[in-house]
Amino acid sequence: MEKCWLFVLLDDYAEALSKGAVPGAYVRLMFLGAGGSGKSSLLDGLMNVPLRMAETTVVADTRTVSFQWIKAADSCEEAWKEHTSSDVATRLAAHSRCLSLSSERAGSYITNWDSAPAVVSFGLAASAVAFIKHQVRGKQVSREHREKVSAIASTAYNEIIKEAKKHSEQHQGKHNPDVVMHIWDCGGQPVFLDILAAFLTPRTMFLLLFDASSNLEEMYQEKWHHNGKPIMGREQNITHLQLLIQWLQLIHCSLIEKNEHLLLQASPSSNIIPKCPRAMLVGSRKDQITPEEVEGVKSQLQSACDYASFSEIIVDKLLVDNTKAGKGKEEDPGYQKIRENITEFAKSLVVDTPLAWITFRQVLQRVAEDKPILLYSEVVFIAEQCQIPTEVVPSVLQFYHQLGALLHYANVPSLATTIIVEPQWLINQLRLLLMPDWFGHRPQHLKRFWKWFEERGVVVEGLYQEIWKDCELEGGPQALVDVLLHFDLATEINECPYDMLSSRGRKYFMPCVLKVKPKSESTENSEPPQFKPVREAATLYMCFSTGYVPPGFFVRLVAHMSNQEGYTPLLDREVYRNSILFKCRDIDRIIVSESLESISVRFFRVAERNRHNIRFAESCILLQRELVSMCKNVRDWMSCVTSNLAFPCTCSQSAPRHFVVLEPGVSCESNLFCALHQKYELSPQQRFWLPSELPVHPCIEDGSLTETEMKLVAKRFIQCGQGD
Repeated sequence: MEKCWLFVLLDDYAEALSKGAVPGAYVRLMFLGAGGSGKSSLLDGLMNVPLRMAETTVVADTRTVSFQWIKAADSCEEAWKEHTSSDVATRLAAHSRCLSLSSERAGSYITNWDSAPAVVSFGLAASAVAFIKHQVRGKQVSREHREKVSAIASTAYNEIIKEAKKHSEQHQGKHNPDVVMHIWDCGGQPVFLDILAAFLTPRTMFLLLFDASSNLEEMYQEKWHHNGKPIMGREQNITHLQLLIQWLQLIHCSLIEKNEHLLLQASPSSNIIPKCPRAMLVGSRKDQITPEEVEGVKSQLQSACDYASFSEIIVDKLLVDNTKAGKGKEEDPGYQKIRENITEFAKSLVVDTPLAWITFRQVLQRVAEDKPILLYSEVVFIAEQCQIPTEVVPSVLQFYHQLGALLHYANVPSLATTIIVEPQWLINQLRLLLMPDWFGHRPQHLKRFWKWFEERGVVVEGLYQEIWKDCELEGGPQALVDVLLHFDLATEINECPYDMLSSRGRKYFMPCVLKVKPKSESTENSEPPQFKPVREAATLYMCFSTGYVPPGFFVRLVAHMSNQEGYTPLLDREVYRNSILFKCRDIDRIIVSESLESISVRFFRVAERNRHNIRFAESCILLQRELVSMCKNVRDWMSCVTSNLAFPCTCSQSAPRHFVVLEPGVSCESNLFCALHQKYELSPQQRFWLPSELPVHPCIEDGSLTETEMKLVAKRFIQCGQGD
């Protein structure tokens, strides 16, 4: 596996390395998959914890685990352990002989072993104390808080001195790099497919879980565990196998192409090609199926994945027996194979980390135990005490953000001056909004607000101000909303249903939280009963270079459309996540619907009179151009995806479904060909979408001609054009 290097500003990184560095592998493990597939149980098994009935994970749970590579072949299962504060001192002390710590000359090595632990510990202790003094001067915290943080700093200093001396005699030579894993046990709710984009970084091993005992071709139904009891949720319009593939598609679309921009080679002259992230497909409950069924599941995975574009990130496909987790020699061999794959991946991610950056991160970790959020000014002050120049701090924060060790959204204005030192804090805030009602955390006086949120996807200011009232961000609860806006998970709406007018303050539309329209109800051809079209264009489709709708694309397109001037989502009736009705310029309506392969757009007019004096054909062409622009904005975070507007073609009954792509600059007079290279004739309703070089007959626009007459007129127009 090729070595992968983390992106930072290269000059800042090289300068920091010259002052001392420790080799280490920083890996993020993300456990993904459907709810109830056994993600938390698999993690317990990897940590040698026996099988237990876990509560359903909502959004995610995070933890940090560190281990060392030991040469003995059978020692891997004993090497994984929970990360403790003393581990920090152990790692630093073990590598002190190799550190360039002399203040007199960069690159000189320590020759006096006794001085090394003191120098190593001084950066951490001094930084913590400096932080406390800064807090005292600013009078930003209570006396009790200052005393608590002071005790943390004192304990940190004593621990490092003690641990460094303890290990000084044990580590005489060069040591294998240590591994620090940031583990994210993610929720399996469908909404997390959309939220996940906010937490994706390249240096990640994804473990995609599925229930091998279930029929992979059956429709997936949400499953929760609460108080030891299973709770069945909504049935989705997707099979178990399709859901698994969607996770892979999301990772591939979001990271694999961006990887080329986020990662730099160690040396400009090297030819190393970055090859992270990676993924493993893991089937649980192998004990509940026969050996023949095991082979059948593997065959299904192989046929679904091996020739797909995302196959390049898959390193293994295996099934495990959950009941034999953490049982020593009786343990299912699949667990050891997973550990080996993770270890191999970690070895490809070894990177020299500047010592000053390590001490800086450890101070942040200690402070995070009591204060998970820091202001940028506080972080800069701590960095200065760790001998990190102020102008380098953004590079250090980007370094650790890519590792998943902290969260810093520099592009979100309300969070640019805030560093979330403990990612679990942000996850817990999202959990307050997304937790199902039967978890019992919802205040009764907000019942009306919760109903609007669940049924129509609208979160009102009264709701998020109440549930996030204890938010410690400088911008308050609004800063959390800004995170949702930044990732296009929500959009502010100015026009709301009549029954919501009594709720003052801002209102935001979050389509990702809505339920899915049942597959039995066609999302492409359904017609709202209260709207009778007086004129309608042919259904327009968006198809993608990937052959499927990238996960998360549709809800972001809806968010962009809702934010577009003149477009208003109609939320006064039942709303679905995969089919949204919009009002456009008073008398026009748009139904945007999602299927696995494409997005459909129905456009129709519901009244003759138009105060904007825009003809229907002009409205169609305007919408078509705006759709192209909106798709481009959504694709900015999926650089490997291209999309096209198209019409479905039925030139061959035996051929699979295919489209006629509308290339830029195409008009009604253009010669169009389908994917099978057959010439395609536009219908009168399809011509509404394309500009014409010939004048449009007024009878066509006002709809007074029959469809047969319209075809004859259109044919005559084409003949006239050819005659010219």
